[in-house]
Amino acid sequence: MSNPAESTDLRHSETKTMALASVLARIVNAGLVFLTQILFARVMGAAEFGIYATANTIMLLVAGVATLGLVTMPQRFLPEYEKNADQARMRGLVQFAQWAPFVIGSTFCIGGAIAAYLARDLLSPPVATATCVALLVVPALASLDIVEGIALARAWKALAYGVAFIVRPLITPLVFLAAWAAGVTADATLAMAALVVATWLSAGLLLILVRRRLKTLLPQGPVSHERRRWIKAGLPVMVIHGAFMLMTSTDIVALAFYREDAEVGAYSAAARLVALVAFVHHGLTWASGHHFSAMHAAGERDRLAAFSARTTLWTFLPSVVAAALVALAAPLFLLLFGKDFTGGAGITAVLLLGLLARAAVGPAEQLLIMTDHQLACATAYGWAFLINLLLCLALVPAYGGLGAAAATAFAYAAASLILAYQVWCKLGFHVHILALLFSFARKPIHV
Repeated sequence: MSNPAESTDLRHSETKTMALASVLARIVNAGLVFLTQILFARVMGAAEFGIYATANTIMLLVAGVATLGLVTMPQRFLPEYEKNADQARMRGLVQFAQWAPFVIGSTFCIGGAIAAYLARDLLSPPVATATCVALLVVPALASLDIVEGIALARAWKALAYGVAFIVRPLITPLVFLAAWAAGVTADATLAMAALVVATWLSAGLLLILVRRRLKTLLPQGPVSHERRRWIKAGLPVMVIHGAFMLMTSTDIVALAFYREDAEVGAYSAAARLVALVAFVHHGLTWASGHHFSAMHAAGERDRLAAFSARTTLWTFLPSVVAAALVALAAPLFLLLFGKDFTGGAGITAVLLLGLLARAAVGPAEQLLIMTDHQLACATAYGWAFLINLLLCLALVPAYGGLGAAAATAFAYAAASLILAYQVWCKLGFHVHILALLFSFARKPIHV
């Protein structure tokens, strides 16, 4: 029988390895995406870049709910089935995960495109056209996300991170440049079309590679499904992702309604710098999810509390360093986008404060989801979205991008406080960095 302490140390070691791989992959991804955004901004100009940003934001809003929350299924249920040696349900889950996202995503794609076309006068024809093209991403992105979850649940780091974070952002600018060189007009629609091609190719590649590995892990045999349980667990996650996407997209949408496309483009460039820091939080979130689930399934509450504290520290401290570096270099980075983008350093600084507020609770969202407290997480993001919406409506008309950034940063801070409170109420321990540092001052935490 294995020693629980040794098992926990192994989890910590594996999570550090997964987190490091994730962070490195996301660093490469952030660099590739950043360079691609510079290319788009330079070639298209601020106004077309603003149209691209608006269409991309709408697409991400649809994609956030298009899988009905099933993207967390593999990390949530595969550890449980593996612990119980239930290969029949493992086969059923993997089978369901391969076709369900595509079918659901296609439905949302068609419905969203029809809605964008009908709202073309409200959105403006160029934004509506770019949005209709952008929504073609949704089925492939849904499949890519959930198959990536299978790879993460099996700790297949190269597959999980290589295709989505490196191959996809490499293909996007190549398709864009090839079409531009062939004489296609370099506008927001072309940029979205390049993203569509890259996402579909990447989703197909990842599915093929994961299926090959699964053949050795899960040889042919009985198949058992728990569709009702999976969907029931996924729906609150859909609400979480939908509320989170609404919270993080309200600024762009509000700017698109109240300001010119060029100002939306300038704000998007400033916000893109913040993504150079966000990879730390995302990396720890995805690397730790299946460990939260495994500890919860095993009833290891004390170890779950200690592990959660470590992941918060691993998230917050590197985020502070990365945020400081990005804030200092923001004027130079923005100059790379072009002279129309150089006024966004203040916006970047405000958004970075919001990002640090989010990092202050580590992967608390994933912790709540993996311990069956999805509704508590959804409540946090629902309130944060409402706060962001009201503040954007109050601040954006008068203060433009800076008002949008302030509203978003405040919403991040509110979400983090509510998430920390929910973890304390539901699980009985603290995850906010301030509480952990106070505890650390009394009794050091081994990280």
